[in-house]
Order: sequence, then C-alpha cells, then structure tokens
Amino acid sequence: MFRYERPQKGRFRQFHQVGVEYLGFEEGIAEYELISMALQINKLIGISDYTIKINHLGDRDAKELFCDSLVTFLKPHINELDKKDQARLKSNPLRVLDSKEKSTQELLKEGPKFQDFISDHSKLFLQNLVDAYSNQCDIQIDQSLVRGLDYYTGIVFETVSQNLGAQDAFLGGGRYDNLSRQLGGKDMHAIGFAIGVERIIELLNIEKIKQPLKVGFIIAGEQIDKKTYKIADDLRSANNSIILDSFLSEGSLKSQLRRANKNNCSYAIIIGEEEHKNDQVIWKDLSEDGGQELLTSKEVLDKYTNL
Repeated sequence: MFRYERPQKGRFRQFHQVGVEYLGFEEGIAEYELISMALQINKLIGISDYTIKINHLGDRDAKELFCDSLVTFLKPHINELDKKDQARLKSNPLRVLDSKEKSTQELLKEGPKFQDFISDHSKLFLQNLVDAYSNQCDIQIDQSLVRGLDYYTGIVFETVSQNLGAQDAFLGGGRYDNLSRQLGGKDMHAIGFAIGVERIIELLNIEKIKQPLKVGFIIAGEQIDKKTYKIADDLRSANNSIILDSFLSEGSLKSQLRRANKNNCSYAIIIGEEEHKNDQVIWKDLSEDGGQELLTSKEVLDKYTNL
C-alpha cells in the first residue's frame, strides 16, 4: 500500500498490511470473533506486551450529533489548534479526537464526550466486550479512538504497543456497515481489521526467537556419489527440526570447517575417503572445546535424530 500524504515519523510511504474482513454479520458475535482472532495472532507470533483499545461510534445519527457538538465547541478555539487539526475540523471532525497534539488533547478534555451521544445498548455492548476479554489481555475503552477513516460505524478497535513509540498501533479496524452501499453495492453488514506488517516485524525481537540447530555436512575428497547423498537424505528425514547445511564447493577440510563455523553450525558431519570406504562418518562438535568421534551410518542417524 502507498500513502498519499507525507508520512509522519514512524510511518512509511510504502507499507504492507494483512487484512481480515468478516462480511454479512450484524453487530454481535462478529466483534467477539475478530477480537479473539487478534488475540490468537499476537499469541502465535509471540507478542505479549500490548493493549487493545476499543470504542463505539454509535449509529449515523449519533455521529452527526456529536460532530455538530464538537465543531460548535472547537470553533471559538480554532486558532489554538494545530493547522492539521484545523483542516480535520473542516473535513472530518471526528479525526480531531485522534490528534497527537498535546494542546489539542488538553482542549478536548473540556469538550463533548462521545459516550453522551450513543445509546445505552451501545455502551453496554462496549462494556461487555471489555468484561469478556479482561482476563486474557489489557483491554480498555478509549473514548478518543475513532480510527483514521470516516466510514467506520459501531465498534472500532486498535492493538497498540508502547514499544513502537508515537505510532503505536500495529493492528486496527472496526465495523463499516454502510461502506458497501456508499461504493454502489447492496447493504451489507461488515467488520474487519488490518495488521501492519512492518510494525509487527519491528515488535518481534529476533534474539528471543529460538534459532533452529544447524549441522554442517562436509564431503572431504572426491567421493561424491549417491551413497553420500543417501546419508544426507536420511538425516533430513530423521529430524526435520534441524538444518543440515551441505557444503558442496571444493576446498580444504579446514576451509569448509571455517565456513561451517561462520554459518553458526553447532556440529559437523565429515565424510572423507576412508570414512566413505568403511561406511563411517566423523561427528565433530564445533564448540570451542568440542571433540570428535567416528560413527557408523546407523550411529550418526541415531545421534542426529535425538539432538
């Protein structure tokens, strides 16, 4: 995707998103399904330090009444607003709530509250969502949350992390029941969210991800034949959680061991001319004080399987 406007700090002109859309279901179980999915995604990729912020934008009438009230409140203070917020007030007043300007946020503390314009049913639905997930994650009602697009109706939500700085949202979405009709289609209930791929990558601490074990497979000499490759194939089949790093280029044993160390191999399996002739291999521990041993093909297969 590409942004039209000049990107703010922490945002990219070109970026990537993964989207989830849930079409044809009115407000209710669909919201629970999507928040559950967001929790599972975070769990599966190893993100635990985050907060889910949710809000309810009510129906069309509630949004219009609130926007009118907000504009009436802010007009006398127009010169106190940042230029970007002044433009938002004219084009999409709801976006002012999402302003990052401290002066605007201070001003809004005295302004109208969205919760005063939505129905009791909407307030209850919002609270029920918080109650349902509060034992699984940090989930909060944020009355300033409106999302960046004005087609949202009903529930909106963001998943944020303080580790991302000012641009802290890495997953966000909400309900957009009117969008299909606005685009010329039929009336259709809809809710969805998008995940910022670059922000997910930024959150992932590569050092915390367990790296797979690597074993170097070194052929010393010219005895490359189907028997040698059969050993490599058997090893890969026996334990596919290990990366068997084959070194096929010519070079001395010393240079190939140096390459295995550089590639972060923990062990090396070496087949020289004598080993090839006697159906044996050398198993070498590549740690600083590691030793080596001579094994039969069956023994090395057992050792590799149980690493």
